[in-house]
Formats: sequence, structure tokens, C-alpha cells
Amino acid sequence: MNLDVLAIGAHPDDVELCVGGTLAALVREGYRVGIVDCTRGEYGTRGSASLRLEEARRAQEILGVHRREFLDMPDSAVAPTEDAIIELVRVLRQYRPHVVLFPPPFERHPDHEAVHRIVRSAYFKSGLARLRTFGPDGTEQEPYRPARLYSYIQAYHHEADFFVDISQTFEQKLEAIRAYASQVYVPERYRSDEPETVLSRPDFLESVVARALLGKYDRCALRRRLPGSRAAWASFAQRALPVAATSPHGASPKSSAPAQRACWSPHPQ
Repeated sequence: MNLDVLAIGAHPDDVELCVGGTLAALVREGYRVGIVDCTRGEYGTRGSASLRLEEARRAQEILGVHRREFLDMPDSAVAPTEDAIIELVRVLRQYRPHVVLFPPPFERHPDHEAVHRIVRSAYFKSGLARLRTFGPDGTEQEPYRPARLYSYIQAYHHEADFFVDISQTFEQKLEAIRAYASQVYVPERYRSDEPETVLSRPDFLESVVARALLGKYDRCALRRRLPGSRAAWASFAQRALPVAATSPHGASPKSSAPAQRACWSPHPQ
């Protein structure tokens, strides 16, 4: 299946926290959307790799995401090795997304920074005709390079290039985050004597909601060809994604379509 948008994160729950509302909005508009988690979160303080896999599948159902893959990069030790880059080249060539959403270059967690570098390298190398890769069925893959890269914003502040209004999908985003009951505070679904983390404190989800009261947005910065420093959602959708006349999926962006805080990247396309 070819995808319109592919969101890549280091750990299960990264994508939901950062651009969950955007993905849900895209699905509602008829776009095909996927998520790739580079690790299984096996070194997390709470829960387990198997439990986080179950939670991620539940979150996928809530958002309506069409595809979700889990790679086997080592949690807390992700590095931009050639093997890691080629693994992501295979993913990009398999799903051939128009738009890729991925972590910013400067982040609190080293894995997030490493995934940024891996995606940047894989984006370039996926378009190289002489770099041979093979799909899951053993068939040689055709070169392919996505049209747009957008870095979503995580723990550290970056000036957003555009915002995505997620008023219509904000509750859906919160429900997807709560699917990770081992990670965030959902006492009626998960009780444990494991150490408390920033995410598992009651005030974490409260802060997510409080920030949203200022405007229900996901935020991103962009590697752009779009003119200007702030691009409206309609411009993003119309320029970066196929429209009804050309889309194989028949999707058509709306002029007042939803928006999350758009992603930042200092590098020209």
C-alpha cells in the first residue's frame, strides 16, 4: 500500500503525542496514513515492549491509521548507522509517502535526535538509483524520494513554521495517548509500583489539555518549498499531498481543514 503521509518516531507514543491530531484529521479527509516506530520502547521505565506493542495497536485503531510498523532499532541506543539508514530506505521505498513527519534535530532524548539523522540520510539515499534494496517479498525496490519532510516538535521549543488546527480531532488524540496506560496516568486501567516518570504523573496529561486550551494545535516545522515562514494548512495539503483530480485515493483538502503545530527544520529541500 502506498501512503500519503508517514509519521516516524523513535518510540511508541512519540507520534501520538506530537502529531496524533494531525494524523486523525488526515485520515478523516481520506488520506492514507502510516506510522513507523523505530524501537519497541523496551528500555522504558514502565511497562514492557510487548505491552507497549499492544498499546500502540490500540492507539492506531483510535486514530484510524492504515499501517503501523515496528523496527528493531535498540531503545536508548539508536544510532545513525548504515544498517539503520538502509532499513528506513526500505520503508520509504515500500510505502512511497508524499510527506514524512519525523523528530526535530535537537531534542531531550538522544534517540529522537538519532532518528532525525537517520530519516534525513534515508530520505536522500532512497532516491539513489544505484542503491539496491529489496522489499519484504524479495522484490527489488524502485528508487523513491518523498516530496516533503516536516519535523514535528517534541520536548524542546522550536519556532513553528505552521500550525495544524486539530479542534475536530483533539479528543481523538487524547484517547490515543491514553491508550498508552502504562506510560501516562490512567489509574483505572494500569496500576503499578514501577517508578514514576514525567509522563506518568497526573499533571502531564493536564498540561497537554491546558496547552490545547490556548488553541487546539499540533505544531511542526518544515523542510519546505512553500513560500513564507508560516504556511496555512490548506497550502500544506494542496502543495504536499495529492488532490482529488490526481490522488489515487480521491482525497481533496479542505480550505478550512485541521491544523497541529507544524514542524521545524533549518535545511532547504
